[in-house]
Amino acid sequence: MPSPAPVGDLLGRQWIESEKDFRGTWTRRGTSNVFDAVWEGGYQAVLTMTLIGNNVRIVRQGADATCRYDGTILGNQASGQYTCTSFSGIGTWAAEIR
Repeated sequence: MPSPAPVGDLLGRQWIESEKDFRGTWTRRGTSNVFDAVWEGGYQAVLTMTLIGNNVRIVRQGADATCRYDGTILGNQASGQYTCTSFSGIGTWAAEIR
């Protein structure tokens, strides 16, 4: 398996993300691969992103949910599928990268 690509411009500064009926803003901590996420309604989580080429894996750690998002970055758009073990959630997600 190839090693993760270095964190770079593909991650941008902020992601505007949507999944099901939720919309969130994910803000990067400096130039790291860690993001602070806030969804409408006030839910918050910390996200850790790993890149391999233009494929992204995001691990979401929140107070009541642990989720994994897998997707592809194309330009300033990203999309894919997520699974949440805490509440058996599964679905699709999409984001605009700024």
